[in-house]
Amino acid sequence: MDQLEYPYFNGKIPVENLILDNENPRLPDYIQGKDESEIISHMLIEESTLELMQAIGQKGFFPGEQLLVVPIGDDKYKVIEGNRRLTAVKLLNNPELATVQRSLVDKIRTSINITLPISFLPCMVFEKDENIHDYLGYRHVTGIQPWNLRQKAKYVSYLREKNYSELSLDQASNELRKIIGSKKDYVKRLLTGHKIYTLIRDNAFFKIKGLDEEGLYFSYIADSLSRSNISNYLNVDLDLNDPIEKINLESLKNWTSWLFEPIDGSDKYLKSTRLKGKSQDLNMLNSILGNEKAKKEFIVNNATLEEAHTYTGEEDNLFTNSIAESLMSLKKANSLIYKIDEFYPSLDDDLREIIKVARTIKSVKDELIKNEFDGDEFGR
Repeated sequence: MDQLEYPYFNGKIPVENLILDNENPRLPDYIQGKDESEIISHMLIEESTLELMQAIGQKGFFPGEQLLVVPIGDDKYKVIEGNRRLTAVKLLNNPELATVQRSLVDKIRTSINITLPISFLPCMVFEKDENIHDYLGYRHVTGIQPWNLRQKAKYVSYLREKNYSELSLDQASNELRKIIGSKKDYVKRLLTGHKIYTLIRDNAFFKIKGLDEEGLYFSYIADSLSRSNISNYLNVDLDLNDPIEKINLESLKNWTSWLFEPIDGSDKYLKSTRLKGKSQDLNMLNSILGNEKAKKEFIVNNATLEEAHTYTGEEDNLFTNSIAESLMSLKKANSLIYKIDEFYPSLDDDLREIIKVARTIKSVKDELIKNEFDGDEFGR
């Protein structure tokens, strides 16, 4: 991989000669390859372009933030870095380009402090877009202007296909981690996660109501891949050159449904799903999938996450450890009692609460095992 080359031209280019990149990793797949009108509409709705218009309209275009471009013929240049800024300028110059948010675009134009149109923008011109991609990999994956996780994964996958397609997954991940300044295992999860994301998309999101590209949170995929039992359930093996070669499509469908399908099949924004994407839920699912009895309860008998988790035995260990830790703390407090100069005001209340909790635990235990405990003050 060549190092980033100095541009062979550094100066201003007419705005009308600057073309938005319809392969920009920031764009979702359904916008990729579309014309300028659709890209601008997406930028207005999803990419905070209105705020950027406002900032440029007040202060002007900062010359230190050059667009990175490549020539595409006929004095035209494709913008590899700076598409959102170019969109903001194009809309300030010509609000007719806005097919959505038109009233807000017009409102912003009435409050600007600069003279329109902005005819030229500062650019750095490179011979090939490959000369820019290494820099972008650092800037947007781990650098000062990070993309979201899906965009990062898409970009890293693009770099692998473009530059390291002949290398194994392990070798390619090692090369890519140098570019983006991250760890090899993280790069592996991004590459594998993007393959899984593409597989779900290509299966029409398993026809889950309301699920689409924007709603399929990539972080859920990446976080799941870091948990061994979930990976095993999906039959994803990060040690293979193609980790999803033997992926279980039915398991993937289940996993997607648990995370994204509303329980009663109604609107996803109003109803809950069986599983949330937060770490606590994924940890519980990981434990469930590692225990055959718990897994059967969750998958076959349709138990809730909490109900199925009780079959893992982890609650037993947590209960035992909590009692042991509490007893150890009380013994420690007892050993210090003669060294205390002054007891804190609510000590009696806390001691009564400790006795109350202990009595409750014993009472519930006795009720569960139907065996009365004698010879202790709690039985009196």
